[in-house]
Amino acid sequence: MEIITKISSLLAERNQEQKELCAFLQIKPQVFSDWKAGRSQSYQKYLPKIAAFFHCSIDTLLETPIKKEPLAQGKALHQNEVHILGRNGAQIKRVLSDEEYEKVKKMLELVVSDEDGKL
Repeated sequence: MEIITKISSLLAERNQEQKELCAFLQIKPQVFSDWKAGRSQSYQKYLPKIAAFFHCSIDTLLETPIKKEPLAQGKALHQNEVHILGRNGAQIKRVLSDEEYEKVKKMLELVVSDEDGKL
């Protein structure tokens, strides 16, 4: 995701307006419009201030999100295939060995159990 698109998304997610960011950065709205249109990349020198505005790190602004895939409904490609939802919402798919699968199953049984103490 291009950084300007990410900034626009963050503004929308947080119900903030472009003019609020411009005021915080002490830039004219036209400057932000130039960034969006690709006419200027001067936003690079504002990255620390932009990160401060969003209360995040510069790395968070620059990171490329992992494509989220919908979970397969009710069918795994392999018996030991697991789908894990990461902190950033990205889905990780992995086929575990039988030994790994049993270890994970035992760990989950300790954490989550029904009335019989089994998953």
